[in-house]
Amino acid sequence: LTLPQMIKVMSTLTMRKRRSVLLLRTLAYNIAASGETLNLKQSADLLYSMCNLNFIDDNLLAKICEDVTIEIKKDFKKSSVVGSIVTSIGLLKYKNN
Repeated sequence: LTLPQMIKVMSTLTMRKRRSVLLLRTLAYNIAASGETLNLKQSADLLYSMCNLNFIDDNLLAKICEDVTIEIKKDFKKSSVVGSIVTSIGLLKYKNN
């Protein structure tokens, strides 16, 4: 699967409210191991899925944060996407405590 396809699978799981932990772990591992950089929209979608499915993977979260810091320097005018990223990270932190 390509990176956009893996993100689409995670988004579909979120929409259907299906929390297949084995599938989520596999997707998280493959996305984190991917050499491609996530754009802001992909990062926001992944964080939203992680938040709604209550699935926290440290490696995937590290990759998302690393890619967000790279991408936000290029274009930070997408305020709705940046707002979604910040909200999802805040909710993940709240759920993790």
